[in-house]
Amino acid sequence: MELMPLFMPMLGFMAIAAFTPGPNNIMLAASGANFGLMRTVPHMLGVTIGFGILLLLLGLGLDQLFQQFPLVQQIFRISALSFILYLAWGIARSRKSSEVEGKSRPQYFWEAALFQLINPKGLVMSITVMSTFISPEFGFLPQFTILVISFVVITFLSVVTWAWFGIVISRFLNTPRRQRIFNVTMALLLIGSILPVAFDMVA
Repeated sequence: MELMPLFMPMLGFMAIAAFTPGPNNIMLAASGANFGLMRTVPHMLGVTIGFGILLLLLGLGLDQLFQQFPLVQQIFRISALSFILYLAWGIARSRKSSEVEGKSRPQYFWEAALFQLINPKGLVMSITVMSTFISPEFGFLPQFTILVISFVVITFLSVVTWAWFGIVISRFLNTPRRQRIFNVTMALLLIGSILPVAFDMVA
């Protein structure tokens, strides 16, 4: 593709980045297991649309803001770490919606969408793909448009896959003990997904 000579390598990178475990995917699997597909749809749409908004903001210069004002990036990181710890605590305490209706819930659309603006993995992926695969030899806007559309589509496929994975796993969580072990495991994995960011902050 002449307009974007690195289009196929870009798609490969996007797929690997989107489908590998991270905060969004872990939370979606937990939500699918605990609440089912329909109640997880707002979460899935929030991740997809929120990530698209993040890409647009980066295209408008958010990454340059981070470079010029490192304190802003640190604030984003601290906010992300705090929110993820809060979410991990909620996941660890979750139970099947059929068992405790009204006492636990999946993420709302706006919560998932806003989280994308501080999601460490999403920020790193977005900045990396924009700086690596957009060629200075061609117009920025056409390449950026292709990049955003491609990444949003791949992100949607990823969130559906991970939510469905949670639903499949839920078939084996037929006792309170198994459900508890699963939720605590997912909470620990969620915390583990942000440890590199936490270590980087204190290094």
